[in-house]
Amino acid sequence: MAVWAANFAAHALVALAAYLVLSGRREVAPAGESRAATAVAATDVALSGHQRLTSLLILAWIVGVVGFKLNLGMSAFGTAALLLLARAGDEQAAIRKVPWGVILMVCGVSLLIALPGEDRGWTSSRRCSRAWRRRSPSTA
Repeated sequence: MAVWAANFAAHALVALAAYLVLSGRREVAPAGESRAATAVAATDVALSGHQRLTSLLILAWIVGVVGFKLNLGMSAFGTAALLLLARAGDEQAAIRKVPWGVILMVCGVSLLIALPGEDRGWTSSRRCSRAWRRRSPSTA
């Protein structure tokens, strides 16, 4: 709980700092338009059907995970599959934008951190290696 509280406090401080730094900025209206007209035009955009479907499925996913204790990863895959079947977005463009190097690095580091905790982790492999060296004939 202490780690969670420290993490929450750090994020809250960063969010507060960002708000304080960025709250002084104001939108500059294009020539010939008032700022009020620009603000109304910016908020008057309706969502497309695909955007509404995506929002609805994400909301359903959150309710399923929080309210019905669904598995987070599997339900996310299910939601993504439904969005793909509905052709709610350009999946090829989305796949191209995925930072694969970062994902592979995080997976690799996670594996390296989890492996020593397993019963058959580094300790077991070192024991096997030593046992194999004792059994092999000496090359000297």
